[in-house]
Amino acid sequence: MSTRHADEIGLPVQCPPFPCLEVAGMVPAGTTMKELEAATVGETTMGSTTWTTRDLHIADKVDHEAPDLPSDGAGVTNDAYKGTSTALDKPSSTSPGPAPEKQKPNYAPSGLLAAETNTVANTSIVLKYHEPPETRLPPSSQPYLLYIFKASDLLSKLTLNERSCWLFGRERIVADVPVEHPSASKQHAVLQFRHVVKKDEFGEKRGGVGLYLLDLDSANGSFLNGERVEARRYVEVRHGDVLRWGESSREYVVLVPPKEMVAK
Repeated sequence: MSTRHADEIGLPVQCPPFPCLEVAGMVPAGTTMKELEAATVGETTMGSTTWTTRDLHIADKVDHEAPDLPSDGAGVTNDAYKGTSTALDKPSSTSPGPAPEKQKPNYAPSGLLAAETNTVANTSIVLKYHEPPETRLPPSSQPYLLYIFKASDLLSKLTLNERSCWLFGRERIVADVPVEHPSASKQHAVLQFRHVVKKDEFGEKRGGVGLYLLDLDSANGSFLNGERVEARRYVEVRHGDVLRWGESSREYVVLVPPKEMVAK
């Protein structure tokens, strides 16, 4: 049986050209072709709904307009589906600044390990100095002497051969030779015996142990024969040299073997 014949005898036939009408609720389910044809040329009644030609011509188009939503409250409408812009839609009036530069990892030594290693037992004092690898004791057969004077008075005499390093300063707990003057730093300077290789006048290398002064970044400086020495730099001390710490008037006179270097 053809579709046309079925429509003539009144059987309900779905309208192929208008599949969206039933979905949109514009045409009741089961509408016949004859009812649709009648609806396209005037006003017709389909079920309980009266349709005009204009209604049916626009019914097969999907309505993309957003429906009006109910009010959210008194005098406040919901603009979610309307063309009005909200604060979230508007771009910021101020452009964002440049992104902060990512901090790069710092692998430099922090000094915490050294501080823990150099901390004096049972105290919070951190030593500012530790002996270098070239540390040596001088030969006991050739003594190194240190005379401490105040004006013309001899206060003390030390034999420096007893140890490889001597620390001077006001911190009595760690100082080998305490310095009482207030201008001296807690850990002011050191006298260090070191094994150093030098060339002689003939260009030959000779190794020997020598005595060196090192200022530990003291506030008022260390002086060798009246001249302030550079901090954190070894300066060789020779026979007859005079040392002084800060503004103190005490003088420390070094007597060493006649040779500049003690040959092994």
